[in-house]
Amino acid sequence: MSIGRSFFDELKRRNVIRVAGLYLVAAWLVTQVIGTVLPMFGAPEWIARSVVIVLAIGFVPALILAWIFERTPQGLQHDDGEVQAQPATTQIHTATRMNRAIVAVLVLAVLYFGVDKFLLTPHRAAAHDVADMPANASSVSATPLAAPSKSIAVLPFENLSAEKDNAYFASGMQDMILTKLAEIGDLKVISRTSTLEYGSKPENLKLIAQQLDVASVLEGSVQKSGNQVLINVQLIDAQTDNHLWAESYQRSLDNIFGVEGEVAVKIADALQARLSPKEAAAVARAPTTNPDAYALYLKANDEIERFYQGDARPERAEQAIAYLQQAVADDPQFALAYATLAKMQNALVMNQMIDTPQLRGGALDNVHKALQLQPELAEAHKTFGLIMLAQGKNDQALEQFGIARQLAPNDADLAEKLAQDFAAAGDWSRAASEARRSMQLDPRNSHHYQWSASIDAANRRYADAANTAQAGLVINPRDLVVRNVLSNIFEIQGQLDASQQQLELMVAQDPIRGTDLAYFFLYSRRDPASALRVLQDTPTDTSYASAGGRDVIIGIAQLGAGRKAQGQASLQHARELVFAALQVHPSTARLYMRLAQIEMNLGDQAAALQAADKTLALAATSSSLLDHYRLPVYIVNKAQVFAHFGNAAQATALLQKLLQAPGSGLAISPALLRQHAAWDPIRNDPSFVALLAASAELPQAGTTP
Repeated sequence: MSIGRSFFDELKRRNVIRVAGLYLVAAWLVTQVIGTVLPMFGAPEWIARSVVIVLAIGFVPALILAWIFERTPQGLQHDDGEVQAQPATTQIHTATRMNRAIVAVLVLAVLYFGVDKFLLTPHRAAAHDVADMPANASSVSATPLAAPSKSIAVLPFENLSAEKDNAYFASGMQDMILTKLAEIGDLKVISRTSTLEYGSKPENLKLIAQQLDVASVLEGSVQKSGNQVLINVQLIDAQTDNHLWAESYQRSLDNIFGVEGEVAVKIADALQARLSPKEAAAVARAPTTNPDAYALYLKANDEIERFYQGDARPERAEQAIAYLQQAVADDPQFALAYATLAKMQNALVMNQMIDTPQLRGGALDNVHKALQLQPELAEAHKTFGLIMLAQGKNDQALEQFGIARQLAPNDADLAEKLAQDFAAAGDWSRAASEARRSMQLDPRNSHHYQWSASIDAANRRYADAANTAQAGLVINPRDLVVRNVLSNIFEIQGQLDASQQQLELMVAQDPIRGTDLAYFFLYSRRDPASALRVLQDTPTDTSYASAGGRDVIIGIAQLGAGRKAQGQASLQHARELVFAALQVHPSTARLYMRLAQIEMNLGDQAAALQAADKTLALAATSSSLLDHYRLPVYIVNKAQVFAHFGNAAQATALLQKLLQAPGSGLAISPALLRQHAAWDPIRNDPSFVALLAASAELPQAGTTP
């Protein structure tokens, strides 16, 4: 360096200061962009952190290179410290180009700031609200709401045992802790179903917390070796990754009882949640003090989880029942085991897998035993409610569910059962509220979205219903029940192309659903040839609920295509299948509704009306909540019988009442009256024309007020 030249002047001459400015601005822009883009693809946070670290480390080498090398028209050349021989204009030109580069990067940074501020941020906020499903799905705010501070998700516990057969112990411990947390009313606790898709130690806790709408996450691991168990748990602030609380429990199987309660109390303390004296007593109470009974219960619980997570075989439920029967034999005071045993016995009945007087009586005896041992056991009251449903005693079921809600306010399944019961009772406001609550407590379980969408659609809040169903399909695109609900919502509004698209997606996943698509072609498209074409590739569903369903549509389509003899033969075969199913299930309303359709298309008006009336009579006293919920569909069925035989006055009288009735929005609508072929026989009748004119004033779609 020349004598007398200041160090600062030399930094300027070598463009070190310009390089520093350009590097810092460019690095800031890069970090902002990756912070926006990477989360869109679910990338783990370590990638963004790694980029920031690399950029920080690269700053010093960039300055060193700027000091050592000089950019000339001949390229980069080593600067030996003497003033270069290149002309001053060239040095000025080089500096000018760097200044322009700095300005260009600054302009890009300003542009990015504007786009992020006014375009991306509102979009992210809206997406956050939709994903988290607020209480009113239509009221999406542009500003994301922070998760409740007293909210938690318990991730699947890691099994560290050398014997992988001990995995049941890890999953059982997670479930036991969740059960205790669910009893604390001051907390919001996410259901286990919504956490199953995540690993034991996921990298992107912030993203998971956003998806579940929680502020904190509990991670845990269980290591079981012989008679010794090591349980590690840590409560993490999902936004900061800070540990709020962590503890290890080294126990033998003889004194492990009550650990789940201890953990629940520590979590409540860390989140500053209040426990009432009743809650504190319930959380502290150990379910059993018998190690063998405890292990059997956890094994049964593992079988039950598998049963409800897709492996709903009778053998699975029976294995759980065997474990539980042995557990209560080992500890006759084990109230939770009695309640769970009753639940699984009743599940076999309600799912129509096994239905015997012994099974029904055993379920009732066991739930009574659980309540005698522990009158304030939430699981017992919930199970008692389910048993009452199986017996058709909906009022008593609702009473038991209400008691269970007070004892376990964070039970998502209980919220869904309450929604179904309120819907069956015609209390649609409370039904919608409970359905939304089930989604909030179990946000990654698409099953809850089905019920919420159906309840909104039944009350003609079609926009809300479609939004909810679509959100459910984002979570689980393979949920055919939700997709079918969405198809119905589109059809009921007259959006036939959208409805057909959803039906075709269903058939692509499950060819049996071709029956639904064929029905759509037959009645909404008035295209019997396409209906027959679809049914050629549709396998027969042999379940009793679908007995004859495919043959009915085949027969009606054949009649519509002018193939009378074939159509009558198909309908007569369908009638034989329905009669056979009724021998086994004589009180099934859906089978009588199908019989009414068969007799109607065979031309027997008296038999068709008799079957339609039988459908309504069975639904009124049915033990199935679905029958009460489907009552408007059964009324439409009778109206169709009247219409088929030209009895317009009787048909329109039923339809007029139904159009005004709450809860009938999925069964009938003005659009469906205009497009459905079932009403063609009376379409030009003055009474039906007047009904269409009057119904035009009814809302075609809507959102929650």
